[in-house]
Amino acid sequence: MNKLYQHGLSLLELMIALALGLILVAVAIQMFISSQSNLSLQRGLGDLQDNGLFGIDFVAKDLRKVNLGASLPVLDSKIAQGGIILSASNITGTSPTGTDTIRLLDLQQNEMSGTALLPGTSNFVGQKSDQLTIQYKAVQNVYDDSTFLRKVSNGLSADEQAIVVGYDCEGGKIVLGDVANQTYIVQRYFVRSTTGLTTADGQTNSNLALYCDAGRYQLGAVEDAYVATQPENRKVNVTGLNNNNQVILNRVDHFRVLLGVAEGNYTESNKFRYMTLSDYKALTSNLPKIRSVKLGLVIRSQDAVPSSVIKADQSFNILDLTALKLVGSQDYHLRQVLTQTVALRNALGEDLR
Repeated sequence: MNKLYQHGLSLLELMIALALGLILVAVAIQMFISSQSNLSLQRGLGDLQDNGLFGIDFVAKDLRKVNLGASLPVLDSKIAQGGIILSASNITGTSPTGTDTIRLLDLQQNEMSGTALLPGTSNFVGQKSDQLTIQYKAVQNVYDDSTFLRKVSNGLSADEQAIVVGYDCEGGKIVLGDVANQTYIVQRYFVRSTTGLTTADGQTNSNLALYCDAGRYQLGAVEDAYVATQPENRKVNVTGLNNNNQVILNRVDHFRVLLGVAEGNYTESNKFRYMTLSDYKALTSNLPKIRSVKLGLVIRSQDAVPSSVIKADQSFNILDLTALKLVGSQDYHLRQVLTQTVALRNALGEDLR
């Protein structure tokens, strides 16, 4: 009778198989971790690109309307309807006698363009974000100019007045009736916490966003204020501000604005330079003409990325600001500096006063 022998793995073979299996599992885990890290990085880069490009292009598009409908084809802090609101004179103009100043209602000093204004929050040490307040005249593209003027003189129908010709930064409708009434749109860009509160300095990096606040007034209100004999009637009211602020760009650490200015004629490019909002507002005479606006923002990704791709001592340069450090500890989010320069095409003429 033949004996049957059962063959199996020896202990050595089993140990080798287990070792090879563990190596394969470790490689697979490492590949999975690496792919997840790459996915987080790519998602962060995509988020920066989509969020940043959309937001800054939105602001730049509105900046190209600046000074539309101004009293002069140049821009400084004194010109009536000047496209960048640096003082009350950019809305009310300057009184010929210097007396009985026209009061500007619902647009206070800290709501005009400036540096280090409230809320002016920033995630960088020792910094406050700038605030940019612009204005432009509501225009229409429904009729040619002669037809529109004829319709206005004859009186627009209710249906014609309600025709939508555009939107402000809050999504408010700009209708044909606004154009007929020579309405000016005021838009204020500023940074604040998305919760309306800021964290204490030295704690954590706040969740900030770039907001836009829109209002409007009519040129007729300015004209009426000029001819009013009673002081209580010498006022212009900008309506709609501080009601429905809209987020333009999420996850903004800082917002910086520089004004491109030049003395003399437009062709004298050698006199061109950039100034901060605060430096320009400090000028009292010989005001250079504002030719362009340069924007700088630092934005961050929505999700954290692997710590290996972030420098522990990371610093940032934003236009004229250098070596800025985060207020809080490193939070391992991707950050990107965005810049955009916009020539103010409605303010490139010559002052013929």
